Amino acid sequence: MDFTTTLIVLTICVALFGLSAWRSSHRADPNRGVRLIPWTFLALIFAVFSLVVLAHFVSFFGITTGGRFS
Repeated sequence: MDFTTTLIVLTICVALFGLSAWRSSHRADPNRGVRLIPWTFLALIFAVFSLVVLAHFVSFFGITTGGRFS
């Protein structure tokens, strides 16, 4: 991915993480029914994916983030 695409994907992932973390912090409302979307799990997935994209983003600036054990 190029720099612009990586920056867009990173922004979207951080925004989705924020939304998922915000939604998972609310209590379930029994009057509205069962919560069908696992917001905590989605927040975890978006956080991990954001870290991976962030590692790719900093590699554009010449910072090596891998290959330590090879």
